[in-house]
Amino acid sequence: MVELKTIFISVFSGVVTSALLYWFSITVKRILIPAYQRMSYKGIDVSGEWTGEWQHSKPLFFSFSLSLQQNAHDLKGSFNILKTIDGKQEKITNMKVEGEIWEGFISLKCRTVSNKELSFGSALLKVNASELDGKYIFRNLVKAGEEIGSFNLKFSRVHANA
Repeated sequence: MVELKTIFISVFSGVVTSALLYWFSITVKRILIPAYQRMSYKGIDVSGEWTGEWQHSKPLFFSFSLSLQQNAHDLKGSFNILKTIDGKQEKITNMKVEGEIWEGFISLKCRTVSNKELSFGSALLKVNASELDGKYIFRNLVKAGEEIGSFNLKFSRVHANA
């Protein structure tokens, strides 16, 4: 009976110790490190809403919106592309983005939110005063086009007062 009690206490204390260590590691990774990074980060803040547009050809026009959340160098958010032909909405592509900002440049990895049309791409943007300027390269889902497409991106910050 004493051996059974010893085994039970040992197993129980092991489970409790494992749970406490797991909770501690999650607290450090999700709360303490991000809080420290926010306090010590001295770089530019690109969080917020950004918009842009691009005229591909006379009938083909793209409107972009980019929403970024920033924690020090790390970026997350959404990237939406509205494609219009002759002023009529053709397609909306919604993507989630992850990336980082380093020495005045933003690198973003983009993936579609929907599993119905799987596309992905990468953007490299230069941070200027209130603009982001760069290129976007992506998997082209247009059947008649090339498999890899690209276009220029130019975003302007959406101000809260506007």
